[in-house]
Amino acid sequence: DRTLTQAATPGLLTASQALRRMAAVGWRNLSLVDAKVVAPYAVAFAAIPTLAAASGREHYPPWPVLPLSTTTLLNHFTFVRAKLPARWWSLLSSAFTHLDANHRDSNLLSLLFSALPLARRLGSRGMAA
Repeated sequence: DRTLTQAATPGLLTASQALRRMAAVGWRNLSLVDAKVVAPYAVAFAAIPTLAAASGREHYPPWPVLPLSTTTLLNHFTFVRAKLPARWWSLLSSAFTHLDANHRDSNLLSLLFSALPLARRLGSRGMAA
């Protein structure tokens, strides 16, 4: 998992290593209330396969994911303005569709670090709205 930069400069972290360290720090700061608010969103991110996994360009993650094909993901989980209002749900479902694992993981970290302050301010009812 070495990048060209890391090979040229020993001691630098790869992007995935940096993400794992940031996530570990973020999860240590979670309270049980925070976890209850953020967990449903994180589970939804993790349960939907990436487009790359569904098309066979990358491995599926080690946890269970929904058995969705690339066609299903593209037709029902991506937002296409021209198909509104017939596919109104795609406004929400597109937030859970990711091109590849790096995209999904970076969005999970963003959720962790941006949703927690918001959840603490709004509470679980405010986050559900």
